Amino acid sequence: GSIENQRILESGQVDLALIQAGTSSSEKLAILAPLFQEAVILLSKRSSSVKNVSNLQGRKVILSKPDSGMAYSAQQLLEHFNVSVSEDSPTNVSFTELPNLDAEATIVTSSILSSSLRQLVRHPDVSIFPIEDAPALAQLNAHLTPFTIHRSLFGGNPTTPKKDLETIATTACLVTHSEDFSPILAQSALKAFYESAINNQFPNLINKDAAMSWDVYPLHPEAKAYFNPYEGLDTLTNFIESVSGIKELFFAFGAAVLLFINRLKNRREKERLADVQRLKDR
Repeated sequence: GSIENQRILESGQVDLALIQAGTSSSEKLAILAPLFQEAVILLSKRSSSVKNVSNLQGRKVILSKPDSGMAYSAQQLLEHFNVSVSEDSPTNVSFTELPNLDAEATIVTSSILSSSLRQLVRHPDVSIFPIEDAPALAQLNAHLTPFTIHRSLFGGNPTTPKKDLETIATTACLVTHSEDFSPILAQSALKAFYESAINNQFPNLINKDAAMSWDVYPLHPEAKAYFNPYEGLDTLTNFIESVSGIKELFFAFGAAVLLFINRLKNRREKERLADVQRLKDR
């Protein structure tokens, strides 16, 4: 899960890790690229009366494994709606076990392309529901955005879902060390995501243009250099333009001084000639 991935990354065992946005505030880590959105979804057994997060009060709910981003998102929702699930809820188990365990519901955070999610959503004993107040949740949490699960996204017969469902989504990010990280590895990783045909296999991958403008959290310096290779040149250009402007200002000032001196000379010459003429007239 995301929290465990963070520990492994900080320990130096790996150089890159997939971490859910919002789960880490470590200054030792930095985001190399936002990769794809992960929808937050409420699933319940058809035999259950659970139809929204508020209904989870006192119920047995699968919140996934403790060190996962999924558990983090679920806990955020429960705290927002002031809901406490049953203390007898299954722990340290996958959401895919919902049909097999003594639990009524689960809160899933996952890519909509996940085969495990798609299989569970199409299970005959499982129903899918929206997350209420999605716009408000997005306003309160920078890493969350409103997200629509469109009708028939998961297919099936009957189709699932039967209508568009409004929910929220977070972002799965490629994260690395904020310092002492190989520029070659960074560039290679970014090229693999944005300069290859990988989006044919992962159509929900955030494209390069969207990644460039992603401003939820600061990007790693190597990512900034990749997305905007002319950033330093922009600064240099502005400096040169500033110098050029200063030179033009000096030239203009010099021309004004010369004009003033010439006018002063002409005025004095006229005065001298006038004095000479007066002497002649005497």
